[in-house]
Amino acid sequence: MDPWREVQLQSEPSAAQTRSMEDVDDIKCSVNLAELTDEGSVVAVTADEDIHYNYCLLKVISNGVVTLDSDFKDDLGSVFSCGQRVLLGHFFHKKT
Repeated sequence: MDPWREVQLQSEPSAAQTRSMEDVDDIKCSVNLAELTDEGSVVAVTADEDIHYNYCLLKVISNGVVTLDSDFKDDLGSVFSCGQRVLLGHFFHKKT
């Protein structure tokens, strides 16, 4: 595995805006990028509360987005509510 290198990523809205090729002037559709993931995908997740990193990498272990059937608190202390739609996965951690 290569050493870590810093990459500047542009922030993007939560949904990507795309245009249909049929009539690009009239048709717009919104795609939730999380809906495009499958088990084994690696995605960048914003790390708003991390003072060292803007993004973390997550290896997805669920088959796409799942709806939680109960409240959940992860190992890092983040709390997720019943009914919330999430990706399940494991974060990559850099050893220092």
